[in-house]
Amino acid sequence: MSSRWALAEDLSAAALVAVGVVLGIWVVLLVVELRSRRTRALPIVLSGALALVFLFLALMRPARVEAEVSSVGARVIVLVDRSRRLLLPDDGSTREARARAAARAVRERFSNARVTVLGFADGEPAPLSLEGPSPPRGDDSDLMAALAALARAPGERPAAVVVVSDGRLTRPGPDEGDAELGRVLRDLGIPVHTVAIGDASLPDAAISRVHTAGTAVAHQPLALRIEIACTGGLSCGNVPVQVREL
Repeated sequence: MSSRWALAEDLSAAALVAVGVVLGIWVVLLVVELRSRRTRALPIVLSGALALVFLFLALMRPARVEAEVSSVGARVIVLVDRSRRLLLPDDGSTREARARAAARAVRERFSNARVTVLGFADGEPAPLSLEGPSPPRGDDSDLMAALAALARAPGERPAAVVVVSDGRLTRPGPDEGDAELGRVLRDLGIPVHTVAIGDASLPDAAISRVHTAGTAVAHQPLALRIEIACTGGLSCGNVPVQVREL
């Protein structure tokens, strides 16, 4: 509970100036009256000062205001990378487990704020529970789409966004221009912080491109050329590739 003194809160600034002028004139008249009457000066001073105090109280109406104040913390969004990539083993653990631990640490660090944890992968982010493991949401880490979704979301705008990821993002990627990322951040209009859960590339492989020769016909032989991208020291020549006919 908080308390304070209030003086004539319903009066405008012009009215307060007028009150000050009236009180100033009152003091001037009191001084003039004292100089003109040498005798009985003390009763005049006492009655004039008492009248001045009563006039001030009547015009300013001082009051003690007590109010119960509840503090509401700022809204903070924590975006946790939920790509399938984070399930790869890394030094006795997984980056998915590290991401959850980092998100819990952020939530504890901002215990006075209203923290909302969302997971992002493909498309718009979705609520994420940190109490137990859950399946990944996709193969990509599209941070651009997640930030754009936050910028479009109605309601209260968060005070800050904290991104928990290993930095291997699909978007923004090497082919994305800084102008596009800058546009998304300007639309969001709030600070974006990052928490890294790993800086080295994990051994991983992905199909980057598939080439075909001619037109595909059902149940007919088809020549395929598949390009594999490898990271983390993984040899692409040892990666098995299976092609199935649907």
